[in-house]
Amino acid sequence: MKNRSKLSVVIDEAIPYIQGFAEQCANVSYLPGKAIERRDIINADALIIRTRTICNEELLHGTGVSLIATATIGFDHIDTHYCRKNGIAWRSAPGCNSGSVMQYLTASLLYLSTKYGMDPADTTLGIVGAGHVGTRVAAAAHSLGMKVMLNDPPRQRREKSGGFTRLDKLLKESDIVTLHVPLTLTGRDATFRMAGKEFISSMKRAAFLINTSRGGVADEEEVKKALWSGQLRGYIADVWSGEPAADPELISMAELATPHIAGYSADGKMNGARMALQSLSKHFSLGLSLPDESMLPVPEHCDLLISDNNRDLTEALHYIVKITYDIESESNLFKSGPEAFEELRNKYPVRREFNAYTITGSQPVKSIAAALGFKTI
Repeated sequence: MKNRSKLSVVIDEAIPYIQGFAEQCANVSYLPGKAIERRDIINADALIIRTRTICNEELLHGTGVSLIATATIGFDHIDTHYCRKNGIAWRSAPGCNSGSVMQYLTASLLYLSTKYGMDPADTTLGIVGAGHVGTRVAAAAHSLGMKVMLNDPPRQRREKSGGFTRLDKLLKESDIVTLHVPLTLTGRDATFRMAGKEFISSMKRAAFLINTSRGGVADEEEVKKALWSGQLRGYIADVWSGEPAADPELISMAELATPHIAGYSADGKMNGARMALQSLSKHFSLGLSLPDESMLPVPEHCDLLISDNNRDLTEALHYIVKITYDIESESNLFKSGPEAFEELRNKYPVRREFNAYTITGSQPVKSIAAALGFKTI
């Protein structure tokens, strides 16, 4: 191990809430994640990145990198086999933005319920992938009054639990199916194009499909065919094959479409930065101080009064969730200019999660809001 005072770390400059921490014990260089090249890291000890930096043999061979920490849940941008083979440790940030994606899903579910008159009590949500995100989405859906079905074969095998549902049964009975799996290309639980022809044709006719996992998990040509035929009533997507060059036809057909920002809350970004720095600190025994919630901005309208104004419960919940995250406006913006994918991501406005807001007023709304994570009075 190199002397601490000479530790060299390269960090993606677009990771917020991270600057000023690794500097306590290292020489730090901030670079655009997509532009990081081998020559930039030839003498680096560690990399802190996002999904835009592809960490493979071409980038890593012959460098001094012994640790890669990605401030993201996903790690399919890291060649983990190469890393293991060459003694390079890698760490992701599991669950860092689970609250943010849960907020996105809650906004989506309430949007569908309100627009299509779907009573949550009569709606079944099928969740494929019950990890950090899927579990939080399940809890939110339960709070809204929905019936929830979970499918997660790896967890079911590990836990030998009866709390999971076979995929065929889930697809047949769910009014909405949402994907929360990692992108894996091979193996028993491969998810590449999981939501393809067979998957979609097995779904209840005129159900909705939501994908916030990875673009490659859905076969987008089959999704379009299903939308044209009416097998799918609607598609909501935050992730796309070939990002940032997302399919403009599918974007225009989607019920809601966003540029891979479901996990982009300020809270999620701070958590990702914190977990990446924790990995750096632990790997090199640095004892770094870390970012925390005190760094996050307070929303302009953080105190929400809900009065009895003839809204039904679902409409009232849709109203307060929309204040925290207006998914419809965000979708309209992306649909009007999908070529601005990267710009919309890089200039994404500050979004706080539910716990930054306080609800006052109607008790039935407050009870559900509290279950979703809002503060209540």
